[in-house]
Amino acid sequence: MKRLIKNRQGGFLQIIVIVIIVIIILTYFGNDIKNFLESGPIKEVFMKIFAVFKDVFVYLWQRLVVDILWNMILQPILNVAR
Repeated sequence: MKRLIKNRQGGFLQIIVIVIIVIIILTYFGNDIKNFLESGPIKEVFMKIFAVFKDVFVYLWQRLVVDILWNMILQPILNVAR
């Protein structure tokens, strides 16, 4: 049990390998992956996931870049100008 908990490295690579194997198996049995991904319900799920990632990116951009970094760059310039 402890070995399973400690061994969390390589999880991302494992997922990639599993996805590739599933794609190979599906294409071997004649399933068209392109039609599956372009189907209505699957397309809607991908669009929702994309919307969430976009919202997270915009939030992080506003908080990190605009609020923190931009103010760190502008504060010294504005202090020198006074």
